[in-house]
Amino acid sequence: MAASEETFRVLIADDSAQLCSSLSSLLQKYAGVQVVGQVQDGDQIIDEVARLKPQVLVMDLRMNHVNGIDVLKRLRQERLRPIVIVFTSHMEEEYAVACKTLGASYFCTKPNYEKVIAAIKELKSKKTPNPT
Repeated sequence: MAASEETFRVLIADDSAQLCSSLSSLLQKYAGVQVVGQVQDGDQIIDEVARLKPQVLVMDLRMNHVNGIDVLKRLRQERLRPIVIVFTSHMEEEYAVACKTLGASYFCTKPNYEKVIAAIKELKSKKTPNPT
């Protein structure tokens, strides 16, 4: 298997630049995980997913301009299929259900970085092909 096939490409989207930076630093410690970008504006997520073709999108629900629910709807409309990990402070069950209904694979609550990392490790161990 070529090295590029083993690398898991991750895009982080959160309105907090500090959170993006912290999560990026944590993820880059793992072999085979490459953070390909960080986005702080919900309006830019779709373009960045199309351009960067990440296998995994880690995103918040509350973003500037476009919220995470609308991003999930747009990903579906545009037929972009990264694996989505929702990382949010919204712990209400209705958000988790809505996200999963719209295609999110994981729903993790802040500030539990370990769950995001565990989800990515699980995905890497399955060697999920790039769905985009």
